[in-house]
Amino acid sequence: MGYVPLKGEHANPTRSPDLHEAFVIKSRRCFENDFRGTPAGFEETTSIFWDKAEKAARRFQIACALALDLPVSDLDFFARTTHRFDMSALKYNYYPPCDFEAGSSDGECGSAAIRIGEHTDFGILTFLFLDGAAPGLQVRPSLEGDALNIVGSSAASEKGWTEAPGRGGGHCHRQQRLDVGAVDERPLASIFT
Repeated sequence: MGYVPLKGEHANPTRSPDLHEAFVIKSRRCFENDFRGTPAGFEETTSIFWDKAEKAARRFQIACALALDLPVSDLDFFARTTHRFDMSALKYNYYPPCDFEAGSSDGECGSAAIRIGEHTDFGILTFLFLDGAAPGLQVRPSLEGDALNIVGSSAASEKGWTEAPGRGGGHCHRQQRLDVGAVDERPLASIFT
């Protein structure tokens, strides 16, 4: 938790390190977050943002229970299992300006660095908070049976639960990546619950 330097993560270990830096925060009820080096007011602002996102996640959890047609007695199933949000994280990513190289930084070359390599976010929900459009954000095409796929310019939940053929009928999530489809800088906040 805390600061993650540029090229400090490998979302996809077969690629070069990811071209972003980040700041990761977890539930203050369960973890001691490291706010060293942050600007004045960052910790307070982040706490307010976390609380609002947690409320939104609880609402989406009820919506998921309704969509799954759970009995009324189980509408709080997801809320009960995530009540501490100890498996959740808030991650502020900063993607600095990058040089675009067709066939390489656009994600076509399997080993070249991109802003964040192919990965899967596990949990129930992922909220992405963007400042404008998201060129370069790629989410693997939907599979039949996905429960939810909302991608907008200000917030998105790109998590879909699906029965994975050939994988023993377990649940899987779609992969996503962010290539250098645009050379501009891009801030992005994400919450994984």
